[in-house]
Amino acid sequence: MIALNKALEIIVSIPGRYAVGRSIPPEITQHVGLLERLRHHYEHIDERALGKVKGQVTPHAEEAWDFVSLVASRTLTDGRGALGIDAEATSLCLAARGYLIGAWTELVRRARVARGEEDPAGDPGVASEPSAS
Repeated sequence: MIALNKALEIIVSIPGRYAVGRSIPPEITQHVGLLERLRHHYEHIDERALGKVKGQVTPHAEEAWDFVSLVASRTLTDGRGALGIDAEATSLCLAARGYLIGAWTELVRRARVARGEEDPAGDPGVASEPSAS
């Protein structure tokens, strides 16, 4: 979950950092907030054990110990939202992978064009040899 959250953070930063024209899939943008909350929820389990969230005592801290949903419905929850650990998480991972591959391909193509290399029409991931002119 921590790695998936980090991947989504990177993905949403790519268009601004590198001016990638590829659209971020809605599935990713819809889950960014939930994954961040889930990551914080479980990453700070030691603080939750003390009944705190972000240093403040709150009854919501105890929700970190509610694992019934994980066993009963195979979802991770923070008490406000939930993520299915089977099809939903897999679909999110595949969408993230697809976006990252597409963005990388676009960035590689742009770099090759900037260096004056041939931009192959068939396979955007393979450069042709520089011509010997």
